Amino acid sequence: MAAPNGNEFYKIALANGNLTGRPATFTAPEQVAQKWKEYQEYMKTQVIEKVDFIKSGPGAGQLVNIPVRSPYTIEGFCISCGITGDRFNQMLNDEKYKDLFGILMHIRESIRNDQIKNGLVGTYNPMLVARIQGLKEQSESKVDVTNTVTSITFVRQAVEDTDYTEVNQMLDEE
Repeated sequence: MAAPNGNEFYKIALANGNLTGRPATFTAPEQVAQKWKEYQEYMKTQVIEKVDFIKSGPGAGQLVNIPVRSPYTIEGFCISCGITGDRFNQMLNDEKYKDLFGILMHIRESIRNDQIKNGLVGTYNPMLVARIQGLKEQSESKVDVTNTVTSITFVRQAVEDTDYTEVNQMLDEE
């Protein structure tokens, strides 16, 4: 969208020392840390109900609603800050925001830890946590067809070259 004729937005940017785009969302790690604390406090009040069944005793098999604190997410934190996930990643990876790197990494790892820990104990869906966090069990199998074919050829040749006279004699003796 083009700016209206005669706009003087550049003067605001110039006054802020920023002619390369919008002003920085955060200028100090303390600002980010404060937003993180506010997000954590807010999330303590956000309860969702997990549906589970009673596993033993007289009510076994009955469905119950279990109150659970809503999980921390990067997306939720970004929304509370008024930024996008892309902006969060940009600040994490851009040299211009190197002063924020430590606190942003702390936030990202704290969220990851919360999700994984609660996924392990079943508070959050473990399969969903694994998917969100990019965790997966991997096994790698490699077949080297060239060496396998060479080995089969070698064994076949060895069998064809073998003199079974001794083997036959041993079998006849038994």
